[in-house]
Amino acid sequence: MSWFPLTRDDDNGWRFDIVSLLAVIGESTIERHVQVITASPFAFFPRLSPAPQTVLKTDRPSRLPSIKDVVIVGVHSGTYLTELNFFADVIHEINQLRPYDFRVFHIKHRHAPAVSIPDRNDLEKQPNEHADTTTTTATAEPPDEVIHVPFKRPCAIDFVIIASVIITAGLFVWAGSIGDGVAMIAIATMSLSTSLACLSSSWQPVLSARPTSAEVPNGDIVISTRNRAMVVVHCTEEITRELYCGTEDCRYRLSDRPHRALLGISTVLLMVGVVLFSNCRWMMQTAIGVSYMILNILYWAVPLLMDRRDVWDMSRYVIEQRGPMFPPSRNKPSLTQTLWYAIQETRRTEWARTSNVAPVSQWWDRWLEEALKNCRDITWDPVEAKDVLMAMAKKRKRMPRTDEAEFWFNAVYEAVQEIPRGKVTSYGHIALLLGEPKRPRQVGICLKHLPQPDSDNHFHAGNVPWQRVVNAKGMVSHRGPGSAQRQADALREEGVDVSEDAMGEFYIDLARFGWFPSMLPSEREEMGGMDMSDLEGDEVDEVDEGV
Repeated sequence: MSWFPLTRDDDNGWRFDIVSLLAVIGESTIERHVQVITASPFAFFPRLSPAPQTVLKTDRPSRLPSIKDVVIVGVHSGTYLTELNFFADVIHEINQLRPYDFRVFHIKHRHAPAVSIPDRNDLEKQPNEHADTTTTTATAEPPDEVIHVPFKRPCAIDFVIIASVIITAGLFVWAGSIGDGVAMIAIATMSLSTSLACLSSSWQPVLSARPTSAEVPNGDIVISTRNRAMVVVHCTEEITRELYCGTEDCRYRLSDRPHRALLGISTVLLMVGVVLFSNCRWMMQTAIGVSYMILNILYWAVPLLMDRRDVWDMSRYVIEQRGPMFPPSRNKPSLTQTLWYAIQETRRTEWARTSNVAPVSQWWDRWLEEALKNCRDITWDPVEAKDVLMAMAKKRKRMPRTDEAEFWFNAVYEAVQEIPRGKVTSYGHIALLLGEPKRPRQVGICLKHLPQPDSDNHFHAGNVPWQRVVNAKGMVSHRGPGSAQRQADALREEGVDVSEDAMGEFYIDLARFGWFPSMLPSEREEMGGMDMSDLEGDEVDEVDEGV
């Protein structure tokens, strides 16, 4: 008996297991590109495809993948988001940004109506308040118009699919020329299985559109990454809704029931094809195996060399990338320098507070004020100004808290203690009740530094209901990892309905659970025991602070 097979015809001869090639090789590659493949207009062409079982999934994603670990904030609108949509990332390539990088983009519709978007030259002539740049009058998309992002043609993945069709046709003709009927049926069955599977998942992306035409704030946004790179985008509110704030839906050509029916047929054809492949002649099995190797190389190499911009047609937009408004500083890259560039570009600082890009402290508040005041002065050194303020802060830390500061902390804690169970109020309203309507941020600082219950302090988290204070929009503010979730859970335990939106933000209906008296209950008692029953209905205009 020979140690190795000598022939390919007897039971102990060489055999070629095509099943393992179909089931294993290429699955990870196809899975990584399956959405691009099924979006191609050639996806339903009959052909052999590596790892065809990858497409046979009953669950279809409803949204395109987004980028996490970013913060997006509206410069004028105050919009706050924590993920970047897919097509926005196609434009900005956020993961390619290095720490403290800074980019500026101007985006507009290629065939846009007349709108008012402040240009860089206009910003030079306008005051810091942007009195005439905070609104944009634009025309929304017609209600029945759907915004699609088409597949760019020709695309590299299209060439791979066409190459697969040609290889499949060649194998079919060769099987016929050598009289291998089993191979012909197997190739036809597997090709039809791939075609039906791709057809069942054929889709196209759909962007959100503004449903109405109205005067709205400009859509300028600032994107901040985890490594403190920043991107400023100048655009209209329509573009902000389409690319950044709205959802990017996957609209499938077939509904769920036809989709599942085609998948079932495709699965049966796949199983039949695998059995037939195992019974092909040795020569055809070899040819099919080599073809699958070639196809695997194509599906692996071509998409690897293909940029996402080569796949999706973004010609709907005119995209212009610019550098900082003023010449780059000689300072080393840092958060301070990048933040300074962004303030120069936006002429505003509210977004820095809303997004918590700048650390929460009175010294950083002072730096932001100075930065806004000097945003047109190219000689002002932001890093030096920050260092001076931080040196002052370090010096103050060595000193005990002043009587005035101690009084303020205690006043905030006492006021928060008077919020009834099952009610919430805002940072701005606590500041208003204490006679300091412009200090809602300082109220937030006091609550951030509230001692733990196991401390020896008179006021602590055990007797000060910190969870009952939210921002002026009824949203739970982020004060650290998991803080918003803990606050939402604490409010729910008190009977407050807390809703969560698609972005993971928690909201409370202030009309139902808001507590906005004109003065503190303790003050009313001191004024002579006035009727306390009208406290709930005695409301005042809320201070519009995003804290």
